[in-house]
Parts: sequence; C-alpha cells; structure tokens
Amino acid sequence: GTLNPDLVFAAKLPTLPLVGIAQVHTQKMYGDRQRHQRVEAVINEYLSRGEVASIILDTLHYENPVKITNAVQYENLVSRLDAVISTRLHGMVFALKRGVPVVAIDAIAGGAKVTAQAKAVGWPLVLNGDTVDADQISASVKQCLNGSMNDTVARADSYARERLQQVKTEFLGALKG
Repeated sequence: GTLNPDLVFAAKLPTLPLVGIAQVHTQKMYGDRQRHQRVEAVINEYLSRGEVASIILDTLHYENPVKITNAVQYENLVSRLDAVISTRLHGMVFALKRGVPVVAIDAIAGGAKVTAQAKAVGWPLVLNGDTVDADQISASVKQCLNGSMNDTVARADSYARERLQQVKTEFLGALKG
C-alpha cells in the first residue's frame, strides 16, 4: 500500500487565543462567603462558547492535574499564554509578572485576597464573583487580547517590583535601627 498523510493536514482551522484557567478550590476559612462553585460554572459556560482554547493551570506544586512541580515550570507555561482567567491570587500575580494580562475573578463575597492583591499592584480587571457572568468574562478576555491592557500589565509588574524593593529597604532599616 501507499502511505499518505493524514487528512488533518488538509483541514483549515482558525487559530484561537490560548487562555490559562487558574481556579482556587473551596477554602474553609471563607465559610458561606465562598462563590467558587458559582464562578466555576460561569467560567465553564464561557469556555463552552469556544472563543478560546484553554489549559488548566494549578499553582499547587503537588498532586496537580498538569503535573507542574515547581514555580519555574509554572511561570514558563504562563509566559506562553495569551491571557489568564484566575480566581487564584497566585494565578493572577504569576501572569502579571510574566507580562500576561489576566481576568481576575474574586470568588469571595465582598472581596478577599484576589481583590486586595489587584489593588496592591494597580490591576484594574477584577470581576465580582457574586455577579460575574459569561458575557462579562468574554468582554474582559477580549480586552486582554486586543492589546489595550499591555501597558497596564507592565505598570503593575513594575510597581510591584519597586514596592517590594521599598519593603525590603524598610525591613532591613528596621532591623538595623
């Protein structure tokens, strides 16, 4: 018989943006303020639209489904993404550190770590877990992908690095003083 290439090579398919999904799991400390299940359902509704290709991210270094075993692997994976949707504080900050825009969703009623960290670094794209819907996520992802957030990402990263240097200087000064 003759060997021929698979028909997949002939298919003309569009290229979709690649978006990482970093979701926090239930956290007992937040009790009935948690909206994790609701937010996960909304993210899944958005993903079912097929607007993006997605990959699951997990900041845990043990027993995670992607087999990421250290921060170097995680950061390198994130750096290749077009955007990130994150309900995790570290999902958000690793993305910003690597220059990747992020749709942060605070899954805790009234806001918690995600909202606080976004404020600390000047990241404006934080959605409320009580009210977020698939259309909001879609619009926010499009905003991340159209380049309009690139300067904001760079400013957040730069500010975070500068502020941490100030904290280090203040801490060392307090130890000496």
